[in-house]
Amino acid sequence: MLQLNSFDESKESELRAFLIEYASKIKENDPELWTSRISFDCEIPMNLANLKLVDQLDSLKPLGHCFEEPRFCIDAEIDSIRFYNDKQTGEPRHTAVTIKGALGEAQKIMFFNEVYRELEGAKLVKFVVSASRNTFRGRTSLSLMGHDFSL
Repeated sequence: MLQLNSFDESKESELRAFLIEYASKIKENDPELWTSRISFDCEIPMNLANLKLVDQLDSLKPLGHCFEEPRFCIDAEIDSIRFYNDKQTGEPRHTAVTIKGALGEAQKIMFFNEVYRELEGAKLVKFVVSASRNTFRGRTSLSLMGHDFSL
């Protein structure tokens, strides 16, 4: 019979401090361990992240096994960050990053099922994104899905 032990919540801060110290030592000894290994297809300037790019990508479809959706690296200035909560738990679950587009317009990058607090306070960031089209209430706009970032 499987027996589960409960966690003594009074020791939470002590455990948290231990884990942070442990992870910091690992990071100090092997900084490459923390370097992203996600790949992207090409780096593009912000002025090319638009609906014309999506039109070109649509001509490449169908995408799938051995022909995955292209990913792009963009340098962007963060305007704001918002965390969307899980509907059941009320805890933060998704990260929405508003960046400045090529003409200064607001553009959102969505990271679903990830909470990236380290983006708070950051200004210029490299993002790895995929691009698609979103139509809402008759208005079509660029949709950028976040896959990774580098501060």
